[in-house]
Amino acid sequence: MAVVRRQLAENPEIGELGIGIEIHSDTVCLTGTVNGPQRRATIETVVRAIVEPRVVVNDIEVVQLCEPVEQVTG
Repeated sequence: MAVVRRQLAENPEIGELGIGIEIHSDTVCLTGTVNGPQRRATIETVVRAIVEPRVVVNDIEVVQLCEPVEQVTG
């Protein structure tokens, strides 16, 4: 699991420290939030390459970051 965490932190396309990783016999579960579907997919691909032949369950949520709305006062 340390190898997976290090890859997620050091990979320039990912740079994620807040991804939860749980291993249950032959399954690896990923949890947490990221700011885009591409990052979610990249994390899954990287983890899958490390933990094969285990099954990867990707429960990472995608959160869209919005720009602050300008408040208009009258």
